[in-house]
Amino acid sequence: MEIEKYLEKIKREYLKTRPSEGFEKGAWQKLAKELPEQERKMPISFIVRRTVLFAVILIAFIAFGMFTLMEIAQASLPGEPLYPVKRFYENIAFTKPSTKKIKVERRGQEIIDVVKKKKEKRVLEDSLKDYKKSIEEARKKTSEKEEEELREVLEDHEKRFREIIEENSGSKFEIEEAIEINHQGQTEEIKREKVEEKIDSSGKGSGKDRITTF
Repeated sequence: MEIEKYLEKIKREYLKTRPSEGFEKGAWQKLAKELPEQERKMPISFIVRRTVLFAVILIAFIAFGMFTLMEIAQASLPGEPLYPVKRFYENIAFTKPSTKKIKVERRGQEIIDVVKKKKEKRVLEDSLKDYKKSIEEARKKTSEKEEEELREVLEDHEKRFREIIEENSGSKFEIEEAIEINHQGQTEEIKREKVEEKIDSSGKGSGKDRITTF
């Protein structure tokens, strides 16, 4: 017991004793040499805040760059460097059935632009394949309203395809193929209506001829 009391007394005396000023200074200098310069001067909280701020700025810069790239890519055509970016954007933005006609519109416009800019035949052929595929996808599980909207798009394309044949006779075969794809994309009901319109037109013409002859 006496020994324990004695040791406790020594412990208390030791804890009361402060290191000398020279010892404290020397210990800090030794520790400072081992720490990086940046950590000695800046609090950790400041370093964290600066890192977070840099990360936010970097993310914002990347997001802005991607948005700008997407916008520029919308005007690209098949065979051009940014065209895959355009298609990637479409696969993200136009996933709903109601937006499938937008892809059809774009593929049809690309055919017209490719012809006008006189791109290679291979590019035009690839555009025709994409046009056909977009129509087939648009026809799947469509409502009556969507069917009507698609019909209007296809009719507009046919009209515009026929307009550019005269100006671009070198691509006449490919444009006619685009028109054929357009017809294949139409429903039997639409085809039947067009046939009836032609019959009516020819019937009216014959009637006029008969009246004139008489």
